[in-house]
Amino acid sequence: MKVKSLMAALAVVYMLVVALAHPAEAKRHHHRSAAFEANGSGIVISKKTGAKAHVGASHAAAFQAYIDDLEAHGAAVRFMGGIRRGKCWSGGMHPCGKALDVCQLSRGRVDGRCHLPGRQAIASIAAQHGLFEGGQWCHSDYGHAQVGESAAACGSSNSLAARRRHHLKVANQ
Repeated sequence: MKVKSLMAALAVVYMLVVALAHPAEAKRHHHRSAAFEANGSGIVISKKTGAKAHVGASHAAAFQAYIDDLEAHGAAVRFMGGIRRGKCWSGGMHPCGKALDVCQLSRGRVDGRCHLPGRQAIASIAAQHGLFEGGQWCHSDYGHAQVGESAAACGSSNSLAARRRHHLKVANQ
């Protein structure tokens, strides 16, 4: 408990120092402060490489377990992206700390040096930690994991593509 209190206090001191020394920089860091308020921690760290990302404190344990599990399956997480600027909405969970990109070079494209598991395996690992892996979407976002499912997996009965196929099939009968 003392460690969490100390970390929270240090985060506040850091924010004050940044605000006084560099007011413009303080605005950039302000969006992260909400992620730390819940328990003083919102950081996910690769135990193999030391790569770090900021996520919502209430989701940090799930994301950390996910990263640990990926690495136990042979991945080397070289870099990650968590909280970023913007508005939190169903198609963008990063601003509210509910999403993490692992080794992504661009949407659905990951750095091969990270040796991430295949699409089915990574989706299964994410699900074990209460997360949804973006590689399951029809417009794949392989390497992206998030809390909850904002769109159905491609091929599921709830996906837009599946509903369209069903309606076309019914219309053509």
